[in-house]
Amino acid sequence: IIECHSEDAQCSFVIDKIMEMTPDQSVGKCSFGSIAVLYRRQ
Repeated sequence: IIECHSEDAQCSFVIDKIMEMTPDQSVGKCSFGSIAVLYRRQ
C-alpha cells in the first residue's frame, strides 16, 4: 500500500508497478486478472 499526494504521482506509481509485473512487457501476452487498483479521492 502506498499513499501518493498528487494524482500524477499516483498514476505514475500504478503504471510503474504494472510494468514491473509484466515480465516481457507484451500486453498481448499479459493477464491483468491479478492486478487490483484501489483509488480514493480526498
